[in-house]
Amino acid sequence: MHRAWLRSSTYKKRYSMVKVKLLVLDVMKPIDPGTIELSKSLNELPDVHLVDITITEVERKVEAIKILIEGTDLNYEAIRKLLERHGASIHNVERVTTNKV
Repeated sequence: MHRAWLRSSTYKKRYSMVKVKLLVLDVMKPIDPGTIELSKSLNELPDVHLVDITITEVERKVEAIKILIEGTDLNYEAIRKLLERHGASIHNVERVTTNKV
């Protein structure tokens, strides 16, 4: 989705009552930092209650991982930025659960 649309008032009005409760992300990250450090960092984000990381593949300097994140109102952009600060990149969003309040 285009970032300008995400910041638009139409988008905010339409989706302000919809909360993201669960994300499953396919991520590629360097070996360092480790998965425990990454998990703790993600868990410090607002509204994040649970982080589960599974390593799916290990190569020389990188790991392919699946990250399951549960919370009350997950902020995808904040999660993406935190992952980028750790040298990781999201390859795919495999699952999303939302609800309307």
